Amino acid sequence: MCGIMGFVGKSKNPTRSYELATSLLRETQARGQDATGFYSVGSSGIIDHFKIDKEAEYFVKKSQAWKRRCPDSICLIGHARASTHGTELKNINNHPHVTDDNQLALVHNGVISSYAYIAKTNNLNLQGQCDSEVLLRLIEAKEDTVEGIKFAFEEIEMGFSNMACLVSDIRNTDHPVFYAFRNRNPILFIDLRKELGQYFFCSEINIWEAAVRRSGMNKKVQNAKTESVPQDKIWKIDSKTMKIEKITVEALGNLQLYNRYNKINSQITTVSPTINSSIFLENKDEEYESEIDDLCNLFDDIKEATERVMILTRDHDYKKEKETIEFDIIRKRLEPILNSLEELEQNIPTVLDIDKDDDDDGDTISGEMSASSIYHVTEEAGARVNSDDEFDLCHSGIPGIPDCNFQIT
Repeated sequence: MCGIMGFVGKSKNPTRSYELATSLLRETQARGQDATGFYSVGSSGIIDHFKIDKEAEYFVKKSQAWKRRCPDSICLIGHARASTHGTELKNINNHPHVTDDNQLALVHNGVISSYAYIAKTNNLNLQGQCDSEVLLRLIEAKEDTVEGIKFAFEEIEMGFSNMACLVSDIRNTDHPVFYAFRNRNPILFIDLRKELGQYFFCSEINIWEAAVRRSGMNKKVQNAKTESVPQDKIWKIDSKTMKIEKITVEALGNLQLYNRYNKINSQITTVSPTINSSIFLENKDEEYESEIDDLCNLFDDIKEATERVMILTRDHDYKKEKETIEFDIIRKRLEPILNSLEELEQNIPTVLDIDKDDDDDGDTISGEMSASSIYHVTEEAGARVNSDDEFDLCHSGIPGIPDCNFQIT
């Protein structure tokens, strides 16, 4: 659990805005104390960002960058981190995540369980080990930021992960554009145009109320409108006009999810006979017996769960209340399964070599076969695996499992 906050718009009272933003970042510490950071674009176009592996209370007292930039900012995003993937001691893992040209920045609350798989399948270069960075790279991959965010939604929904994000973007404009979007994690919106000429955002109402009390602005902002940023919506805010464009992310749960789960199910069906073959069942070393049995069971679980999701999405009408509840239950069940697959990857590395005519002439297809990359391997070798030809498969890398031949028809 992390905390996010931010604001957009030129302040009518920079001192008051600074006091409120500082209180808000301090209170956001309740959701994460491992690291704190911010990114801002000033009224004159100056971009600055700073992060450190300290809690927010320390940060706002010691950070000269915060004191210098916050009052003049027309677009600012901040983060209080509770570490999951990637140690906070390596600052590259902390938020905000910023592109190399400093034009695009993101803060995120949530966990992207399948971030490594998403990065690999989309050829994304992650600089650190924080799962949140994959969101920035997905958005950066598209020239249009809205399309990039939709791309991120699709990948995250397919990966059964949660997100609530604030983004500052100045890639294609002469002034910053602010984005707020989420799937299941919360974002609170506060309309302070009348009081300060700005919109504020944070993770939850309790944090906002505590920040208002702390800043001494109870009376001034007590009538400010607050609302939750809707799920599966992108709010795009122009920092100059302050107009909010509310963009709906098309439902990913119908045909797209059906096709995705059908693909995963088919790949599991293709690969699992290899895992269950005599190579593993007859030659497995006792040290790895538990891991291999777990992997076989996980394949069965994924197959069962994806088949049920396919039934729910087949008619493209899973939004009915009862089916939605069941669908969410299955999604929650699949997430730890995929997490376990990533963990098993550390214990069951193998290499898959396919020689199509058994003549040692070198015309092989090679690919890394591991728990979290089984889809990649199956896509690479699937056409041959599903054919009627005979192949030699050489499995190596597991102590106790010798190289041997195995026929797939």
